[in-house]
Amino acid sequence: MDLPQEHGGGKATVIAWIWARTVPSPDPAFANVQVPIASTFLLNSKKGKEVWIEPIVDREGKMISYHIRKDGIKEEIDKAKLGTSAGKRQGFRCIMSGTAIPYDHIRESGKAGKMGQQLIAIVAEGQRSRVYVAPSEKHEQLALSTKPDWRPELKLPTDALGFRVQNYGLTTFGSLFTNRQLVALNTFSDLVHEARAQIEVDGLAAGMASDSTPLRNGGTGAKAYAEAVSVYLGFAVDRLADYSSSIASWISPLEAVRNTFPRQAIPMTWDYVEANPLSSSSGNWTGMNSWVCKTVANFIPFSKGVEIQNDAQNVIYPQNAVISTDPPYYDNIGYADLSDFFFCWMRRTTKIVFPDLFNVLATPKAEELVVTPFGMEDQRLHRTFFSMECGK
Repeated sequence: MDLPQEHGGGKATVIAWIWARTVPSPDPAFANVQVPIASTFLLNSKKGKEVWIEPIVDREGKMISYHIRKDGIKEEIDKAKLGTSAGKRQGFRCIMSGTAIPYDHIRESGKAGKMGQQLIAIVAEGQRSRVYVAPSEKHEQLALSTKPDWRPELKLPTDALGFRVQNYGLTTFGSLFTNRQLVALNTFSDLVHEARAQIEVDGLAAGMASDSTPLRNGGTGAKAYAEAVSVYLGFAVDRLADYSSSIASWISPLEAVRNTFPRQAIPMTWDYVEANPLSSSSGNWTGMNSWVCKTVANFIPFSKGVEIQNDAQNVIYPQNAVISTDPPYYDNIGYADLSDFFFCWMRRTTKIVFPDLFNVLATPKAEELVVTPFGMEDQRLHRTFFSMECGK
């Protein structure tokens, strides 16, 4: 992007675009005005270096614009920290009229398709620090004009542990992503398939065996090798999805992107971030690959023993076995429902390698050992344990 002269001019790479969700003002006088629902306007909360967004309200023109401020007094910074929030559990306030915006109004707007979004700030890479720039109409129009070729149409559960975004009109896993995020994730997913084909060609050229046996059947040639690498690339796409949803947010103390899953839940995010996967900052594609590579590099191969995944309902435990199980957490975490967020993308990149494993649209849930909000008649039991037969 072109930097304003106040930031030295020239070109800079955008790190992130920060958006606020909007709803129609509940005040009849401004009913046609989309007003921001923002939990904070603070961009940098480091003491002495505070930067924040200041909304400028034109009531006569019924317009809202956003400026970038810094070097303000404590009262201004404290006000920016609250965004348009009216306090815990009290909803928000309309910055156009001062009217309260209760959660019921937000839910109704979302379900009626009246919830929108507005670009409120752009973050760019500076020479020595982050550069915060007021929103650009060009950047907003480009983002909103993007159209993905595919989106996950898997429906979110009607009621699930850990997320209630459905109450605000987000009804599919695809609706958790912006169009531009979907285009990026689709592109990287398609590149995984291209990489798989090229790796096989390169493997054969390097002298690897021309073995047509696939990875799932124990193949060891160029084909299986290419498939194995593509699985790890698929993991990188999944990790990118974690940083590339409209649930991701901005961490003002770190000046970085917070991923979708800092905890095992999908919370509603009012002011969200679109990270640039082609930047060198948090949420970029190179970083996703780097973390996968670090994990693979630290794998400890078994010299003895076999690792087996079994269903605890049917498994026969051998002697000298070590049993490891993840507790079900009763009614605290719905792992299966939450894992569908990643399954959508893993299925897109990896189904060709493991067709039987991904020959379903969603993760199995019938045997999950959790107490769900669906009621006792629909409780699901999950008894998946891992056993490892240790060598002597």
